[in-house]
Amino acid sequence: MKLSVLLWFSENNTRFSEYAALMQFVSPERIKKINSYINEKDKMLSLMAELTARYDICRKGIAGNKSIRFSCGAYGKPFLENNKDYHFSYSHTDGCIAFACDSSETGIDVELCRQTEFDFTEYVLTSDETEYLKKSSDKTSDFYRIWTSKEAYLKYLGVGMYKKMTSFSIFDEAISKHMHTGYFNEYAVSLYTEKNISGKIEPEIITSDKIRRFFTE
Repeated sequence: MKLSVLLWFSENNTRFSEYAALMQFVSPERIKKINSYINEKDKMLSLMAELTARYDICRKGIAGNKSIRFSCGAYGKPFLENNKDYHFSYSHTDGCIAFACDSSETGIDVELCRQTEFDFTEYVLTSDETEYLKKSSDKTSDFYRIWTSKEAYLKYLGVGMYKKMTSFSIFDEAISKHMHTGYFNEYAVSLYTEKNISGKIEPEIITSDKIRRFFTE
């Protein structure tokens, strides 16, 4: 199976109520999670996160939507039940969802590149990552490259925050050769894949309306 990377961006003035009918296509667990949110933006992100995974699974003919069952590993990494050849990872932040799938384990992370203070980096960065950031001419972009790369690697491992971020460096060759980072709009996206990929990864941009048409038409 070919590696796929999808990006979804929220559209201005989009209301969750316009897409609430799509909740019929997600799991009861996801519906409960969506309903637990008060903010409409959070509801929309949660809905589209699962629909993006279902969209990819269905369009590839891996399973019909009604037969899709998700489970989670010991540390919370989601996986598709009864299919050892489909591995996926997703991440969402304010206004964006990043999704990746492959025939082998993968991990992806996305963050909005906000101006930030760097007084906490000693708790999340290794000494070589910290030195790199100190010398950087674009600290915001480079910080989020490092941060999303570390998150993507943890998601690949399937251990989440149970592994300390300071316990590994993204500049370790064994990690860096499998890591790919790109910037899209104001977001940094990092992908860790076991496959050797040359060149840039070009994600497919999907919209809420595309998802809606896929499930309703």
